[in-house]
Amino acid sequence: MPNDAPTWRAMSATHKDDVWEYVQRYSDINKKSKSHHKYFHCAGTKSFADINEEEIRENS
Repeated sequence: MPNDAPTWRAMSATHKDDVWEYVQRYSDINKKSKSHHKYFHCAGTKSFADINEEEIRENS
């Protein structure tokens, strides 16, 4: 549901409420789905390659 700022401003309050409910519903679904993941794609500010390099240096 792409929407830009001018379109959002021109939209009626009723439609904004509908869109907000839609976004919240999918946010809740995504949170529930994400809570089932055991592994994540990120490791803070460091990339997996940087972490791997550090571990190799520490173990050498």
